[in-house]
Amino acid sequence: MRLRCRVGIHSWQLRNEPAVPGRAARYAQCRRCGKERREYTPLGTRWV
Repeated sequence: MRLRCRVGIHSWQLRNEPAVPGRAARYAQCRRCGKERREYTPLGTRWV
């Protein structure tokens, strides 16, 4: 795991789950460590 991910500065990428229909299919995954996050709140261009 990278140092930035350890301190909570992830690089989130929005992905879609093909097996799940609707809005529940959207989730975010960190490009560096692979951590997944189901809920997201867009705030400008960065996610919190």
